[in-house]
Amino acid sequence: MATTTTPSVDNLPTSTSTPRSKKILNSLYVPHPSWKGAKLLPMFISIFIGLIVRFAIPKPHDVSKQGWQLLAIFLTTIAGLVLSPLPVGAWALICLTIAVITRTLTFAAAFTAFTNEVIWLIVISFFFSRGFVKTGLGDRIAMYFVRWLGKSTLGLSYGLVLSEAAISPAMPSTTARAGGVFLPIIKSLALGADSLPDDGTSRKIGAFLIQSQFQDNGVNSDNPLFLHSSDHSSLVLVSDPLTEKNYNCWSRAMTIALEGRDKYGFVNGEIPKPAADDVNYK
Repeated sequence: MATTTTPSVDNLPTSTSTPRSKKILNSLYVPHPSWKGAKLLPMFISIFIGLIVRFAIPKPHDVSKQGWQLLAIFLTTIAGLVLSPLPVGAWALICLTIAVITRTLTFAAAFTAFTNEVIWLIVISFFFSRGFVKTGLGDRIAMYFVRWLGKSTLGLSYGLVLSEAAISPAMPSTTARAGGVFLPIIKSLALGADSLPDDGTSRKIGAFLIQSQFQDNGVNSDNPLFLHSSDHSSLVLVSDPLTEKNYNCWSRAMTIALEGRDKYGFVNGEIPKPAADDVNYK
């Protein structure tokens, strides 16, 4: 009977089993854990939270029965997302199905977000990002810049910055670019130069490249003038449009949405208008 072995650098030929090659190959190999089924205790706790809210806690008079039931399902969903009894997509779909079966929401109301063009635009962008990681195209683009500009440490940092600019239109998430493409490359470059974080050699090259990547990725994200990939003209900040009867709820929801994107200062005047000769004016 044929047997299978887990990939390991210990199974490599002697010519490639040097300590340095093992460090580099171990840094590149990322095992993919298999799914072992539902976690019963987290599932029980998540469902129990919803049942307690629905049947044990008295419903406030101002809240409808449907609204209280929706709150219970919502809390069950959030608890499941935190405790992870199932994968995120499976748990969310199960809770959405329960909301429809119990007639808490109509089918049209429950799945209305799936008809939103913005949602599908985000999903497609994730497909592109995943394709960049799985096919190694992002790695190859980054390595081309590293090869062209990697004659010095400063050149390596410039190469990483330019490759970030080249990849970002197809991979808008800074987290996905950093974790899926650039950090593995930086780790391999640092190990190749014998620069490790735990033996006093981190300042050879590793710390510099990590700092360069951090500066390139997040130096402007805290600036209110910085536009994230989700800030586009078709973005819906508040689901319910403003009417003459819902100003208080609409205003509160809009304030929360703008504060979450660090843009509320443009509304209340805390962020002054740049001068005409300022680089941020245009």
